[in-house]
Amino acid sequence: NVFAGPFEQAEYATGRFDAVTMWDVLEHLHDPLASLREVRRIVRPGGLLFVRVPDAGSIMARLCGDYWSGYDLPRHMTMFTLPTLLRMLAASGFDWPQTIYWSGSYLAALHSLRFALDDGRLPPEQAAQLHRALQTAPVRVVAWLPFRLADWLGQGSNMEVLSHAQW
Repeated sequence: NVFAGPFEQAEYATGRFDAVTMWDVLEHLHDPLASLREVRRIVRPGGLLFVRVPDAGSIMARLCGDYWSGYDLPRHMTMFTLPTLLRMLAASGFDWPQTIYWSGSYLAALHSLRFALDDGRLPPEQAAQLHRALQTAPVRVVAWLPFRLADWLGQGSNMEVLSHAQW
């Protein structure tokens, strides 16, 4: 069965799920802590939660400034840094994460650049040409290492966390 609507209204049974994935979800919610508490209720003890959110504490956020794609207001209502996400997970009943890693920096940089370009920094036609050029394979190959390095150093645009529901 598929439930369409806020999952808090789905009335799932306590401990029904072995795992829940919230990939690019928490930043869109009005009350992410309440949502995480509901996730904890529906995940069995020892079950898994996999979360990915934009990292407002990343070097990507600092370099892109107001144009960083993670800000994306009004769609992104809550910003997270690693400490705030870890505190929220703990407050909702999840153990210290098993895995933490960062990803998505190149695409986030492209989106951020597009936000800056759409703000009138270049004429629209030139902005579109530049954006298309940055998506070509040769440019992506050259850009791969520095952006992947940011991810490896824990400074990527998105952070991904795998955590266990407390017993």
